[in-house]
Amino acid sequence: MKINAIEGRGTKKDFIDIYFLLQHYSLENILKFYADKYPDNSQFRALMSLTYFEDAEEQFMPEMLVAIDWDRIKSFIIDKVATLSL
Repeated sequence: MKINAIEGRGTKKDFIDIYFLLQHYSLENILKFYADKYPDNSQFRALMSLTYFEDAEEQFMPEMLVAIDWDRIKSFIIDKVATLSL
C-alpha cells in the first residue's frame, strides 16, 4: 500500500503514485483500504506522512509520461488532506 510506503520512506515516486491514485479513488477510500490492510497503524500518522515532503524534496523528479510538476502534486495532496472529513 502506498500510504505505508510513504510512512516508511516517502520517496517522490510514492507521492506521485498517490497523486495518480487520488485521480481514481477518494482519500477516504484510500485510507479505508490502508486501515483494512494495516489495522494497527495510525491513520493520523498516515495523514501526517502524506504532507511531509522534506525527504522527497531532495530526490530527482522521475521522467513522466504525463506532464505534471512536483509543486502541483504536493498542492493537490495537501488540499485533499486538508478537506478530509473523518
